[in-house]
Formats: sequence, structure tokens, C-alpha cells
Amino acid sequence: MKVFCGFFLACTVAGAAAQEHWSAEQIGTLGGWYTSAAALNDRGEVVGVSSNVEHDNHAFLYSGGRLHDLGTLGGTASGATGINNAGQVVGWSFGSDGGHRAFLYGAGRMQDITPAGVEHAGALAINQRGQVAGWSQTRSADGAVQWRGFTHSSSTGATTAIGTLGGAHSHVRAINNTGQVVGESNLSGNGESHAYLHDGSSMTALGHLGGAQSGATAINEAGDVVGHASLPDGEQHAFLWRDGTLTDMGTLGGTQSRAADINDRGQAVGHASLAGDETFRAFLFDQGRMTDLGTLGGASSQALGINSLGQVVGWAEIGSPAPGETNRHVFFYDNGVMTDLTRWVMRSFDIVADVDPYSVLLNDVGQVVLSATFHTGDRGLFLLSPAPEPLTYALMLAGLAALAALRRRQRPG
Repeated sequence: MKVFCGFFLACTVAGAAAQEHWSAEQIGTLGGWYTSAAALNDRGEVVGVSSNVEHDNHAFLYSGGRLHDLGTLGGTASGATGINNAGQVVGWSFGSDGGHRAFLYGAGRMQDITPAGVEHAGALAINQRGQVAGWSQTRSADGAVQWRGFTHSSSTGATTAIGTLGGAHSHVRAINNTGQVVGESNLSGNGESHAYLHDGSSMTALGHLGGAQSGATAINEAGDVVGHASLPDGEQHAFLWRDGTLTDMGTLGGTQSRAADINDRGQAVGHASLAGDETFRAFLFDQGRMTDLGTLGGASSQALGINSLGQVVGWAEIGSPAPGETNRHVFFYDNGVMTDLTRWVMRSFDIVADVDPYSVLLNDVGQVVLSATFHTGDRGLFLLSPAPEPLTYALMLAGLAALAALRRRQRPG
């Protein structure tokens, strides 16, 4: 329940409802035809990849209403993958030798943070302390390719290699603000891979659900980890790892589930199959219970992200697509209500032909980034920001008017 007050004079109670009022900023390109977003911070700054007039893809930063070309490390292409609230950006770039290099961008400068001795590397994410998580490619003595994670500190310049759980490869998926990194790694023999947590000095295997495979996808500030793990029969279930215990989240009646994200309240989202495994639904897992978030009138849905407010984004199928319309639309879920953002954008901007249901970003203040295809064939972005509901404006104006009247009555003379 929300209470809206016009100062102390007029108060009204409105029932809980989803965010349905938005303001939108269209994000164009660097001169080419294509822009794709990878990350969004809580200041509404967006990073990703955009094509320029030479049709090269460059990392970009959208800030202050402008699209900034971040350049490269000597090669022809680059891409941004993460940004923190201080505006530090990370990603990858081709070097002058054609190899992949990891970069950290700040204060108008792109810095090469590729670990020494590796063939290729890229940065994936950066936390609020400026700690970076990334990937690297090396070769063993016999020439075999090995994938390893690494971390880098923007304050000290120190780089730490993330090892493995005994096998040849490890992969990074996420980093939290204490510097804990999660992902998955091969075990000895490389036949199995398990989720891990790396705390800066040591790697902890998070266990399994009886099968040979598991992987972590996200971690919150408390160190809670979510991901997916196989059962002895090969089925995949979403898991929650907390305080050393791996919990099977279960399903919504079917045999499969996967977790995509977790917020700092310990709420997790993903998708799980219904009985029969013919359809699956976006879920919210909270306090040991999995809840079906429903659809937009169709059969299936999938949650992709959740913020600290408990708001969820993902895609859901609609009931009756119009001719030429895709049946998977982006949704925004808040206070028990699922809103169709694809329809909202297409109603608001007649230049939009379609919205990518799989490329949606959400920050902790409720802003959303969508990727749209225009009727021209070009692809661009929209940054949606919550706007006060009309009731809020009306109550605020009523409060101002009442306050003005009171002041007039109290004026001497």
C-alpha cells in the first residue's frame, strides 16, 4: 500500500499497483545502424556496443543524454560489458595485434588491464569498489587452450588469477561489492564442472545436487549464490547456496528450473517448467517458496533480473499476437502485477517495429533499458524511467494549494 500526502494537509491511500507511468529516452548509435546494451548503473548510465559510420563496433557510454565513443586499444572494435555507479566502465577491445584485451575506462581514458602472459582477455563486470572480474585465455605446455578467470583492482592495479577446481578451465559469471566472484570450473579430469565462489584468495566448491554439472549465475552482497545444478537423472534444477548449504529450489510441477538473478533481500528469479514440461514460467523464490509470476496471456515466461525493490524483468508470451507481431514481450513485474513494456514502447513510438525480449536491463531505482528494432531495420535502445503517477501530481498540487490558502488566512492585516 502506498500513501501519498500533499504536505501535512491532504493525505490519500491508494492500493498497490505496478509502475505504469514512464518517461523514455531514445538512445541512438555512434553513426551506424546498431546499438546493444550490456549494463545499466543506478545513475541511468548505459554501456554496450554501437556501430559507427565505418561500420566498426565500439564500446559506448550513454551519460547525460549523450552517447560517448570509448574508442579501442589500437584495434578496430571494442565492447563495454559493465559499469559501476562511479561511472567506471569495463569491457574488451581488439589490440593492435588483433588480440582481445581487457579494458578499464575512467576519467576519459581506456586502460589495458589484461593479465600478463595471456593470449586473450576481456573484463565482464565491475563492482562499486572498482574491482573487476574477467576472463582470460592461455595455453598449457602441450598447446591446449585453457580458460581462466581473473580479478583486477582499479585502486591498486593488482591482478589476481582465479584457478580451477582441479580441471583445465574456470569461468566467471558475477562479482559482488565485497569482491567475491562466482562461476563454474572443471574438476580433475574435466568430466564434471561445479559452481564455485572465489573470495580473493581461495576457491570454494559450492557442491551439487547429485549430478555432474552445476554453475553459478549471480551473487548478492550477503554472499548468497544462485545458479543451476543437475540431478542424478540429468534434470536441471535452480539452486540457492547460503551459509555453506546448497538448496534445491525445486520446480513449478515439471522437471526443470534455472535461476537467473538474486537481490540483496535474498529474493531470486528464473524460470521453471510446469507439469509435463511443455511450458515454463518466470518464478520468484522468496523465503523457501517458489511463486509462478504468470504470463501476459500466453503459455510461457522467463524472469531475467530482479532489483533491490523486488521488481522483476523478463519476457512473457502474449495471448493473441497481431499479424507480424512476435508473441514474446518484455515484462515489468511489480507488486503482483505484470506490465507489457513491449506494447508500451510500440504505442509510444511508432518508429518501433519490435522489441528484443531477451535484452532487458533493470537497475535498483527501477529504470529499464530495452533494445528495439525500428521499421528501417536499425536497432537502438530506450531508457525507461519511472514517472510519478497522475494521482501523485494531483495530490501534490492539492497540498500546495491548501498550504497557500492557509498562509493567506494567517497573513496579518
